[in-house]
Amino acid sequence: MTARNTDPSAGSAPSPCRSRKSTACHGFKLVAQQGMTRAQWEDSINLMVRRHNMPPLDVKDREIVLNYLETAYPPRVPMGRGGFQNPFAK
Repeated sequence: MTARNTDPSAGSAPSPCRSRKSTACHGFKLVAQQGMTRAQWEDSINLMVRRHNMPPLDVKDREIVLNYLETAYPPRVPMGRGGFQNPFAK
């Protein structure tokens, strides 16, 4: 495993996001820095599939990933102005 695939939450629940499929375009650290609702995580996944050619997740894997992201990286209070900004929407 490379540093790029290292999950900072290691030691807690195992991450389904540590696979190459989840970190082929960016390091997991970018994912771990986000704090989003389930709907926002789902929007981010949809955007990556639509605009960045990420292979779609099957229904079972999508549910596992969304459950993990929703639990491990919930929304945080936005700092400064502007509120939530999806980093993948740029």
